[in-house]
Amino acid sequence: MAEALAAEKGARLARQFVTNSPVLETDSLTLKSRRSEAGSNQTELGILCRNITSILGEIGNGAWCFTPREGNMVAHIMTHLETR
Repeated sequence: MAEALAAEKGARLARQFVTNSPVLETDSLTLKSRRSEAGSNQTELGILCRNITSILGEIGNGAWCFTPREGNMVAHIMTHLETR
């Protein structure tokens, strides 16, 4: 859940400061799987996934993808900041 909250916060920041084509990367396998079923998932996590997709869609060519933790230290650090 912390990863989803950090991702949503990142998407909101991107909406404020990025003009085109942001890519939000996550190392969460849970988010990777929930993103594909977000349309039918009515849990809090599913709703967050829909929000993230919607926010990124507002920016123009915004997308998110799975990247293993070794290649995605920013998401790892943001998750820990979000949980404080």
